[in-house]
Amino acid sequence: MEKQIVMSHPVRFYSPCETAKRLSVTTKALRYYEQKGLVEPLRAANGWRTYGPTQMVRLHQVLALKRLGLSLQRIAKLMSGQLSDLDAVLAVQEVVLHRQVADTRHALTLVLAARQKLAGGETLSSDDLLNLTRKTVMQDQVGEHEVARIVQDAFEKHTSPEERQRLEANNYRPMASSSTWEALHAEAAALMEKGDTGSPEAMDLAHRWMLEVNLATGSDPVLNQKVRAMWQEALESPAVQAQAAPNSLAMMTFVSEAYRNALAAGVASYPS
Repeated sequence: MEKQIVMSHPVRFYSPCETAKRLSVTTKALRYYEQKGLVEPLRAANGWRTYGPTQMVRLHQVLALKRLGLSLQRIAKLMSGQLSDLDAVLAVQEVVLHRQVADTRHALTLVLAARQKLAGGETLSSDDLLNLTRKTVMQDQVGEHEVARIVQDAFEKHTSPEERQRLEANNYRPMASSSTWEALHAEAAALMEKGDTGSPEAMDLAHRWMLEVNLATGSDPVLNQKVRAMWQEALESPAVQAQAAPNSLAMMTFVSEAYRNALAAGVASYPS
C-alpha cells in the first residue's frame, strides 16, 4: 500500500517575484541559480515559473551555504553529494552559528559589566577602556597575530625550507583560509556529533579532506605527516585553540579514523 503523507500546513506555490521578495534576493539571482542547476522551478499551466516546498528547500540550502562563503560551483558539488538533504545543511549552519553566538555572548558580557560599573557611579579608567576595546573590538585582530606566530613557529620547526617552498608553490599557507576548508571543518564538526567514523558520510568527508591535503603536499606521505605534526603541536596552544574550530584536535583524530575506515572499505586509496 502506498504511504500517504499528511501535510500539517497547506502547500503554497510562489511566483518568482514573490519568492525573491520572501528570500530577500532578486529574480535575476533566482534565474542564475536555475541556470547553474541549483534549483529547478515548476511550470504552471501557462508556462510561468513557480516555486513550491521542494524548490524553497533547495533555495534555503543554496543561500545558507552561500552565506558561509562557498562558491556556487562548490555548493553545486556539495548539494549533489554530502549536503544533498536539508538536515545536513542545517547541521553545518548550526555549527557556524554556535561559534558566532559564543563570540557575541562573550563580548556582550564585557560590555554589560562595563555599563554596570558606570551605573554604580564608577568610571572606566584608560586601562579599562583599552582592555574593553581589545576584547570586544580588536580581539580578533590581536588573536590572529598571536595565532599566526605560534602556527608559523610550529610550521618552521617541522618542515625544512625546501619543503616549505614546495608547499607554498602549491598555494599552501598554514593560516590561509578558503571556503573549501571552512566547509570541510563545518561538515566534520557536524559529523562528530554522530560519532560514527565508519559511516559513508564520514568516510566521504575524510576522502575529500585528504584530497585537499595531497593537493598541497604533492601526495608526499612524509610531508603529510609533517604537516599533521605541525598542526598537532600548534593546536596544543590555548591561543590557537581559542581561534580554531571547536575540538580541532579531536577533529583531526576523527578524520584520521574515518580515513582509515575509508581505505579499508575501498572508498579511498593511497595516492600513487
